[in-house]
Order: sequence, then structure tokens, then C-alpha cells
Amino acid sequence: MSTTSPWGDLPEMKRPGHPRRNAILVILLLLVLPLGYLGGSYLVRHALADSQMRLDLASKALSGGFDRMAVRLLTPLAETGDAQAQYRLAILYEQGSGTPRDGRRAVGLYRKAANQGLVSAQDRLGEIYLRGTLVLQDLAKARQWFEKAAMAGNLDAQLELAHIYERGLGVTQDHIEAYAWNAVAAATGDTLAADQRDRNLRTLSVDDQVKAEARAHALVTSMKERPASSAQLAPST
Repeated sequence: MSTTSPWGDLPEMKRPGHPRRNAILVILLLLVLPLGYLGGSYLVRHALADSQMRLDLASKALSGGFDRMAVRLLTPLAETGDAQAQYRLAILYEQGSGTPRDGRRAVGLYRKAANQGLVSAQDRLGEIYLRGTLVLQDLAKARQWFEKAAMAGNLDAQLELAHIYERGLGVTQDHIEAYAWNAVAAATGDTLAADQRDRNLRTLSVDDQVKAEARAHALVTSMKERPASSAQLAPST
């Protein structure tokens, strides 16, 4: 059900407005990096010591089609525990872009980022376990990861949870819970969620409609009460 690009919630990963200029920058980086390491270039060593600089350069490398360079830039950051680097590197391993495809390594990196609370990684793990791609299908784990992402406000995860409860995928079929998650998603203005919410409502008795509205309100309240954290940390499983 997820429709967004895996890069979609990462503003710095958007395609820059001047691809030729970015390509030239990455080409220069390709030329300067070896010289920097061999000659001890102050500029190169100190620029790449900054994690945000590495992420920005990796973004430009990806935009310019230099996937191998992106892997080189992201790998050291991922190894030191940077969640954004882990997530982006996982995508490259999953797709086999700039590196041989490695599903196990991709899942491991997604999990490391998700355990640090990176919502996009939590949602992606939910998809992987739900569809049975890269790993054996595990509906319980899919639901657990979707719940983490959904409670953090991820629209795709909210829609997937609604689908899981409506169809009874690995859980007891629950139209009240399906309605509640569709209602939460619809509150963002998503028309698909609104249509599904209204369809769910028509299947409920009057008493269950009241319960469904109360459940949706409880979810919204719980989401608002979640402690704010710039790192979006979540407990590991």
C-alpha cells in the first residue's frame, strides 16, 4: 500500500535543481578523494569528518548517478551508528545500487536504524516483513514495526495497519481498529484514508461506531503525548 519513494521523507535526498553542477561537484570529489587521503589534504579530511557533510555529498552522488561513491561515503557513517546513513545504505544494498545486492545486510541496516527510532526505517521493515521480501514473511513483526512508525505519524504505516486489521492479517479481524487507523490517517487530509474510513464505518453497528470514534481519539491523544525527540528514538525489539 505504500506509495512513497524510499527517499521521500528525507529532504536532503531530493533531487537538486541543477544536476549538471552537482555532477561536476561529484566528479571533482571522485578526483580529490584519493589525493586527499594520500596527500593528507586538510580540506578533504576535515570536510569528510563532518557527518552532515558526508550525508550531503552522498545525496549529491546519488542524484548524479554515482552510487558507488555514495556507498563509500555512507559506509563509515553507518558503521559508527548514524541512523540516516544506515537507512540510505540499506536501500542501496536492497536495490543492488553501487554495490552487489545483499538482502541480509540491507535488513540488518534497516533494523539498526529502526532501533534508533528512524521512522522511515521502521516503516520499511514493516513492508519487508509484510510482503516477505528479503526475509521470510512475519506478520507479527510487520505489525510491530508498522505500529512504531504509525505512532510516530507515518501515513503509510497507518494505512498498512488499517489494512492489517481490516483483513485480519496475523491478527483477529478488527473493523474498529481498522476504522481508527484510517481515521487517524484521514486527519492528515489523505483522501484514500478518508474513503477507507467511511467504508469501515458502514460495516459497524451504532455501538461499534461509538467505540471506533473513541479508539481513534485515543490514538490521536496518545500520539500527541509521545515525548518529543529530535532523534525519534524508539525501543528496540
